[in-house]
Amino acid sequence: MLYPSLGIPLQAAVELDDSGLAMGTFVFLRQTGAVMGLALGAAVFSNSFTSALPKDLPPGLEARHSGNAAVTLIKDLRLLGLDAATLRTILDTYSKALGWVWIAMVVVGGLGFIASLAIRHITLEKEDRGKQAFVEARDSDMAPLVL
Repeated sequence: MLYPSLGIPLQAAVELDDSGLAMGTFVFLRQTGAVMGLALGAAVFSNSFTSALPKDLPPGLEARHSGNAAVTLIKDLRLLGLDAATLRTILDTYSKALGWVWIAMVVVGGLGFIASLAIRHITLEKEDRGKQAFVEARDSDMAPLVL
């Protein structure tokens, strides 16, 4: 719901001829930000998961002592027959890693908010008919009809 509404003030801030370029740039930067956010979140999760996972894992889990293997470990947790204490430790590791991702994203969001304070105010109250708008003709503009 948020992203489509951002195009309206963007188009109001540029000239009519630049509207397409502005929207294309906006969509490109939005997608680039999404990819960078995903990469940052994945890096933070992988590193924090790897560092928080205990070193004395039971047999069968040593090869999965990596943040990269965290996703495949989820589906295998029930199949490995782990005791409750080990399972609780692994789940706490997931919780801590996701907590660090949340902290990183709050910091990025805070930086974005601070950067948004520098944006100048742009009013949406402008009237633009566009290049193909219908304009009513006045009587003085019309030539007399000669038969």
